[in-house]
Amino acid sequence: MECNPAVVAIEQTFCGINSTTTLRLAEARGVILWTCRSFNTITYPVSTVRKVVVGKGNCDKQAVRKAVNVQLSKQKKLIDILDESDALAVAMCHGYLAVSSNKINV
Repeated sequence: MECNPAVVAIEQTFCGINSTTTLRLAEARGVILWTCRSFNTITYPVSTVRKVVVGKGNCDKQAVRKAVNVQLSKQKKLIDILDESDALAVAMCHGYLAVSSNKINV
């Protein structure tokens, strides 16, 4: 399947206490940014994604998964994996913010 996205939305890196995990996240982010270098890339803070999708910027991943499943309730399969719901939340956040600022038409 070929797709030509107009924009790539990603979450800002969260720097935790574990330096090994932080380094691996930075490496993965570098690969993503390099791979998407020809696209318009927008980065959202974790708290912004959670505030837009859940209504609270300081909620946990389970609350994000629940909100994503509620908003996608017409789908046959619910999202169980937290990383999948996080990725969908970033996409939903960008969609909501872009529409509200008239950056995209629906």
